[in-house]
Amino acid sequence: MKKSLLFAALAVLAIFTSCSDDDDNGSVVELNALLGVVTYNSPQNLSVDRSNPDRLSLDSPGEFFEIDFVATDVDGLNMNFVSMSSISNDWLFAPRGTGIELFDASGSAILGDITDQVLLWDAGTEEENVETRGGGSPELREDDDNPNVRIQDVDVSDYITVELTEYDAATSTFTMVITNLRGEFADEDPIRVSPGVVVLQGQNGPFFTDGEADRGEGLQLLAERGDFSELEMSLNSQL
Repeated sequence: MKKSLLFAALAVLAIFTSCSDDDDNGSVVELNALLGVVTYNSPQNLSVDRSNPDRLSLDSPGEFFEIDFVATDVDGLNMNFVSMSSISNDWLFAPRGTGIELFDASGSAILGDITDQVLLWDAGTEEENVETRGGGSPELREDDDNPNVRIQDVDVSDYITVELTEYDAATSTFTMVITNLRGEFADEDPIRVSPGVVVLQGQNGPFFTDGEADRGEGLQLLAERGDFSELEMSLNSQL
């Protein structure tokens, strides 16, 4: 089932209606850090070769998440998302903290492949060890020697694609599709993609800050176990 971020448009409207005059020259609109949060956890196009038919991650090539969210053309309003790269200890797929622009200078929705704006991140919370990936062997798990969130130097387009496929102007609704390209049985660099979180943001770094340690707001649970529940709760508390 697709999730919709329908309350985002109302949040944007509220910002405009609640801003006050900054000086005699008029009012200045400042966007809140977050305008909406939605989770996604329903993989589609499921393969019969999945090792675990009940798992909610993208496990096989061609499986995808499809997420709907509402966004209006507001200066400074961007979209961001985060999912665990599940065959790892604490790696994440996400754009940079600035997020992804949804409208061009003319106000037209930006559609198409946006994979080149997505990176693979190390959350810095758990040392990489093939024996402890996905929560296995708790006694062998160790803290990362480098506790800071940082970029992994890989081409994400070898693993996944991320596309803004549709925009319905009548409802201001975007559709984003995240697709697994390699799957869990690939000979090299197998990939599973966990359920995750989409946000509309007006400021940088809704999930983490590049080069800084995890904030303790739920990202670690997503990065290590693919569980977005704590992160979702933390983000919703900021709305």
